[in-house]
Amino acid sequence: KMNDSEFNQLIEDTLIQLEDILEEHDVDYENQAGILTISCSNGTKIIANKHSGMKQLWLATKKNGHHCEWNGEMWADTKNGSNFCDMLQAALKEQAGLDIKITIEI
Repeated sequence: KMNDSEFNQLIEDTLIQLEDILEEHDVDYENQAGILTISCSNGTKIIANKHSGMKQLWLATKKNGHHCEWNGEMWADTKNGSNFCDMLQAALKEQAGLDIKITIEI
């Protein structure tokens, strides 16, 4: 099990890569203290944030919320094992009409 410092580094690396992808595609977002808020053109938001206590990466979309844990390869939904990147990609398509490939390499 990873310690706090490993978790914080993992989250930081993840969010930096997400920001790079969003900037590359001119997506409106802001990151404050580990809370990445994406503003979609239809007025909805997608939020990715760290939850230090649980060592999780949370994703909130218009449809639902996901709690993801690092499984050594990817951030996986604790309920069904879905990949965080795939879920974010689907939300961007659904809420913002954006077809952006989201990949995190760690």
